[in-house]
This record gives sequence, structure tokens and C-alpha cells, in this order.
Amino acid sequence: MSDDMNKDKSSDGVTPLAKLLFGWTDAKSTPTIFLFALIAVSLGLFVADFFIHKHAYEPVKFSEMPMFYGLYGFAAFAFVVLCGWPLAKILRKDENYYGDLEGLDEDDIKPDAKEEGQ
Repeated sequence: MSDDMNKDKSSDGVTPLAKLLFGWTDAKSTPTIFLFALIAVSLGLFVADFFIHKHAYEPVKFSEMPMFYGLYGFAAFAFVVLCGWPLAKILRKDENYYGDLEGLDEDDIKPDAKEEGQ
């Protein structure tokens, strides 16, 4: 059965279907195309933001400001990411918190190490 599965793979271990669907991601120009597409969409949304009429509630009239939702979303994302650093310092455990994962027996421990632990 495994020979049947391997006969459909090319020399680099990729199936023809995978190469057909995702082979374009191997091209050197793919990251550049994605970057320019992202810039084009961002600029298009930036320009459209000046022409779209927003219906803001009375208490939050400042949300009618152009680029408000984009800036608010970026600030919220940055806040969450930056809060992760102090939170990680609080919650992170030491490297050997759970002890030695090798599972040493009592016989494997050196005699002088037993005396230091007591």
C-alpha cells in the first residue's frame, strides 16, 4: 500500500495535487506580489475612508474621523501584543520547573548529590 502512495510523489516528496495548488508559492516573486497587493488594498481603503459616510453615535462623534477604525484596531492590537511581555514574565516557569524529564532512578543519582539534597 505504501508503494501505491509513493508512486504519485515527485522526487522532492510533493504530490502533484499539492504542486498544482501550492506550487506558485515557491516562486521568488511571491512575497513581493503579496506586499504590493497589501499596499494597494491598504491605499484603496485609505482613500475610500474619505468618501464613505459614517453614522456615529452621539457619545462617540470622534469615530467619524478618517482612519479612526484602522488606527483604533492597530492600537488595540499593539496593546494586546505589548501586554504579553510582562504577562509572560509573571507566568513563565523556570526551565527545570517540572524537574528532570529524563526520569533518573535513585541508583543513577551520584551519592554526593543525595547528601547535598538532604
